[in-house]
Amino acid sequence: MKKLHVLFLFLFIQPCVFSQEELLDSEGDSVFNSAQGVQKINESAKTSFVFGPGFSMDANYSLGLGVFPGFSETPWNFKDPWRYNEKSETFDTIIGASMEASLSLDIQPSSVLRIRQTITFSIPESQGNEIPILFKEFFVDYNLLNIAYFKAGKFDIKWGVSPNYPYTDLLSRLPSDIESPGSAYNLKMDVPIGIGGLQFVVIARNELLAETKKPRIEEFGYGLKFNFAIPFIDVDMGVFGQKLLPLRSFISARKTLFKNTELYAEGMLTYKNLNLFNWSGEEIEYLFSYNAGFLQPFFSDKLNINMEFFYDAEETDYSVTKNKLKTDEDDKTPLFSGFNAAANLIFNPGIFLNPIFFVNLLYSYNSASAQATAGLRIEPLKHLKLFFTVTTALGERGEESYYYENADIVNRPFAFAIIAMINGIYNFNHFE
Repeated sequence: MKKLHVLFLFLFIQPCVFSQEELLDSEGDSVFNSAQGVQKINESAKTSFVFGPGFSMDANYSLGLGVFPGFSETPWNFKDPWRYNEKSETFDTIIGASMEASLSLDIQPSSVLRIRQTITFSIPESQGNEIPILFKEFFVDYNLLNIAYFKAGKFDIKWGVSPNYPYTDLLSRLPSDIESPGSAYNLKMDVPIGIGGLQFVVIARNELLAETKKPRIEEFGYGLKFNFAIPFIDVDMGVFGQKLLPLRSFISARKTLFKNTELYAEGMLTYKNLNLFNWSGEEIEYLFSYNAGFLQPFFSDKLNINMEFFYDAEETDYSVTKNKLKTDEDDKTPLFSGFNAAANLIFNPGIFLNPIFFVNLLYSYNSASAQATAGLRIEPLKHLKLFFTVTTALGERGEESYYYENADIVNRPFAFAIIAMINGIYNFNHFE
């Protein structure tokens, strides 16, 4: 039942509809158009303390039911094309269900201290826990004399801007042989500098520690990022190292043209055979990966188109990302070596039932394979959303291709999804 639950969540999230701001979102910060907007965003660490002493609570819930028919082969590749033969092809239908409720408490004793905790109750249990209770987040914010802003505990951090290939999110890169990295526990320090700032990060994951009770300094991950913004462009530069990973650095830039055209580009340098704490003695090999993309809305944001080109100089790998529905579980985003391309189309006509049509296409040139997802989301009643999707692999069927690494967690190359989701949230706050 656990596998069915995870499959349900993954298939729901894969075609999840995102707005223009979410497409280029970076650690919760929207794309910006001016230096003044950048200044406000880069000082986001301060927003934890905009209120006086007090507290807030928010409760949210979700109930999901899904049916997922799928084939072990794409219909045009059946032994007898488009005619299913149970002796040569496999067809199965998986049923998934989940219930979840989260309760968050945000306490601010003073203008310099804030504590937040979120407890999640889920059925089936997440991450193999026998008790369906999990601390989704638990962290402390501290404002040091308006000079530095500290955050420590369990919370999410994201680097990079690409909505398709999170290769510059260095904090989510892990050794390829680690199947279950475990939760990340972080220490972050933000130091605002003008309309930019410095961010220093320390990350610990249980699966990367030889002994969890006796962690060593070299078993932690260390990152440093610098942001600067001027009226016409916003730039991030960062570096991250950890004992089991090659040292990597990145740069990302984004800009708004013609009021609503968003352009972005990124680059990553991998120092092969060199990590933060030791050098193998071999000659250091430099690998440069890069991407470029744009987001363009039409018809007053009713239609949004995103396209991106990506070159991965590394071997096929993956990035661990937090999905949008359950931040206590990780999704693995495959990063295929060589040339890649992505396209997203989202159309919201703004009519009865609030239908949203979406199409996502990912293509890997080296493996000559692609993944296509298309679907429809409607809201027939308050708090109720219905999803109808189809996901298929296209092209070659090599071992490292979308044919065997796709949106279906059991890697069926052709699958449907019919999902009903009921969710809602309630907030209460009291500040002096």
